Amino acid sequence: MVKDAPAFVTPCSDSTCVNQTPKGCIYPGCVNRTIFWYRNFTYDQQGTWFYRFNLHTAQTSGSDVINIGKDDINASHAQGNGTTVNRTGTNSVRLIAFANDTDAAKPAGNLSDGMPAVTVYFNVTTSQGVYTTYGSGSTNETGHAYVDFNPGCTYSNGTQSWIVYTSGDSNYKDNSSQAYQVTNLGRPQAAEHNHVQHHVRRGDDLLSGIAS
Repeated sequence: MVKDAPAFVTPCSDSTCVNQTPKGCIYPGCVNRTIFWYRNFTYDQQGTWFYRFNLHTAQTSGSDVINIGKDDINASHAQGNGTTVNRTGTNSVRLIAFANDTDAAKPAGNLSDGMPAVTVYFNVTTSQGVYTTYGSGSTNETGHAYVDFNPGCTYSNGTQSWIVYTSGDSNYKDNSSQAYQVTNLGRPQAAEHNHVQHHVRRGDDLLSGIAS
């Protein structure tokens, strides 16, 4: 088994291609008998793999391939659904997502377990009801990523929706969660208005002003 091109040099070792059936047989007991192996691939082994079976002087063509690609992933809510935040000042609420590699059935982020981290994006609706990317975070070893949502004046008061998603990752497919909710409280701070103080000096045709 070899990656990218059918240039077979050394056989796949027993520790890599783990045999699941007896390999030895005596004719005609081998006829129509299925023999198979298991092999695991890591995230950095994506691509086209060619394989060939050898039996003494007979062998398959070597044109058979396995295409190793990105894993499926599920991005979902872990914390922050149904929370409330006052947008006046520096108040914030933490929104946490969980990313699970559904092919491996493991959290995405524990590299020691063969699961690289993934960037999770957080989209929140604004006053126009349109989703806007508020921020993003990389998953930790438990598969969690978060942002601290501190809504500004572009986010209107009331209940807003938020989702989490993955996009364009080199190891995982794109995925988007269902919609969750966060409620914004507080009024936008009043804008400071510029004003001009006029000073007229008696007897002079002079008008001066101080803008602030």
